Amino acid sequence: MDRRVKKTKTAIFEAYIQAKKSHRGVEPSVKEICAIADINKTTFYRYYTDVEKLLYAVMNFAIDKLLIDGIKIEYLLTEPETYFRHVLKNYKEHEEDVSALLADKPQTFIFEAERILKSKLKETIVDKYDEDLCTFIAGGAAHYFLSADYSDEEKLKKFCRIIKAATSAI
Repeated sequence: MDRRVKKTKTAIFEAYIQAKKSHRGVEPSVKEICAIADINKTTFYRYYTDVEKLLYAVMNFAIDKLLIDGIKIEYLLTEPETYFRHVLKNYKEHEEDVSALLADKPQTFIFEAERILKSKLKETIVDKYDEDLCTFIAGGAAHYFLSADYSDEEKLKKFCRIIKAATSAI
């Protein structure tokens, strides 16, 4: 990706998140995003058809950074505790931004996370596990990620035992 395009998209993403933080519960307008990003509407529309498309792009970027970057996706199945501790570390680094994204549409975020995790799992471990297991694990992981009390060691270990039991049964 061209350096200028990357810089512009980053500015748009950051502007969207900043706008979400400043008034939760209301989607920012294109005008507001453009003002914060210091771009014009033509530039915005070059990359996104509307704010909803931008929301999905930002969610996908955040999900990738939180749930996939920096760790092998197969750890979700083989070493779930290691995987979730990595996710928690990522989450803590970006908690304010993720909270802004989750404020209005937590279910949308969960479904996107599930879809992305399932896709990545299928790409990586096609031969060993079937699609139903990938769907089950991806869905459980996405829901756990957003609802878990990570300070509760017993709940984390219990969830990881469930994943290990499911994967060893196949």
